Amino acid sequence: ANRLSLDGAPNYKEAVRRIMSAVMTDQLAVFYSYKGHKGKRKFHEKYLSSIVINAVQVCHSKTSENMLLKKYIESEIALWLSKATERSKKHLKN
Repeated sequence: ANRLSLDGAPNYKEAVRRIMSAVMTDQLAVFYSYKGHKGKRKFHEKYLSSIVINAVQVCHSKTSENMLLKKYIESEIALWLSKATERSKKHLKN
């Protein structure tokens, strides 16, 4: 988590996007949703989920939000996972 948190993102949302992109490809992410909706695998049950959450909290613990609420980070992870198919299709076009 400490290595991932040395990312320099200006806010927690960007930190989630950068960290998730570093640890998971879009081709893999299309098989996951945060809670396992639509028959996909549950990302929140994976150890990687807690690592990403901890890394974002470490990265932004000095902000005014002071130890970001886990639910905000989880929502951003869920959003990133939900956009994986769209990003994957974009890569195929290029």
